[in-house]
Amino acid sequence: MTDPAALLTRLHKAKQSRDVWEIHLAENALEDAAPDLAARVIELEAENKRLREGLFWIAEIGFVQEKHAKQHADDCCKLARETLGYQEQAALKGGEI
Repeated sequence: MTDPAALLTRLHKAKQSRDVWEIHLAENALEDAAPDLAARVIELEAENKRLREGLFWIAEIGFVQEKHAKQHADDCCKLARETLGYQEQAALKGGEI
């Protein structure tokens, strides 16, 4: 497959030179490559969609893990507060709860 950037550069240089024959050849080369380039764009769009869908699931898994981690941390903090509360109560009652 011909490099689209090279084709466009060739056409740009031909237009700068104002050489009608070079412009014609560059335009023909670009026109000949158009179907292959269009097919490649379709392939890349399909790959892009597939990769984005994969990233969506990775992000979803990360969100679920973060949610569970936050819940676990909240449970630990609640347990710590309750434990400290019991210790303070015990200290106020002389060691008994």
